[in-house]
Amino acid sequence: MERDWSNWPQEYYDTTDREERKNLLLQRLESPKADKKDEIRMKFWELRYKTRAKMPVGVDYFIRSWMELYFVSRKPGNKFQMKQQEEAIRQAKHDMGLELAAEYGEEGEEVLYQELCHGVALYMQLCRDDSKYNSQLLGIMKLKKDNLVEKIGNELWNVSTVVPKAFSAEKEFSTLKKACEDVFWKEYPKYVNDQEIKLERKK
Repeated sequence: MERDWSNWPQEYYDTTDREERKNLLLQRLESPKADKKDEIRMKFWELRYKTRAKMPVGVDYFIRSWMELYFVSRKPGNKFQMKQQEEAIRQAKHDMGLELAAEYGEEGEEVLYQELCHGVALYMQLCRDDSKYNSQLLGIMKLKKDNLVEKIGNELWNVSTVVPKAFSAEKEFSTLKKACEDVFWKEYPKYVNDQEIKLERKK
């Protein structure tokens, strides 16, 4: 009996476990329903999760790249850190799949957007679940929800908008910017009038 694929690819992007995502992709690729975008999804899976030489097992390279860009965002363009920051930008272009997507045209861009949305949503969840991120005064007090939402939104803005602008890479990171805005405002539509959040709203 043919597996029900009516919820594809949403079920793939609803899943955060790397092995479960891989198994879903393998099942899909073995089915007559598979198409070019599924093959591209496997390329993205390998780029994001596959173990690399001299690196520990289990690294999510989207999250790793996000953290590198976050550190850049604290002092973007700092002349004393310029070499390291430029390397972080270059590595993020590769590890987030921006370069990979360019090899596959419109289909590659579509899969890139979907994968970046998945990564951003996962990162936001990690922030909400992290007791250190979700606190103030050296971890003594938990942030109010409004303050936590503002903190997450402004981090997304800094990473996806401020950093690319500082390095004249706005075009290359435009899909990441869109993913950050779409995922955040879908999750927090009630905060659209919160002027403390710098992340761009849809016009």
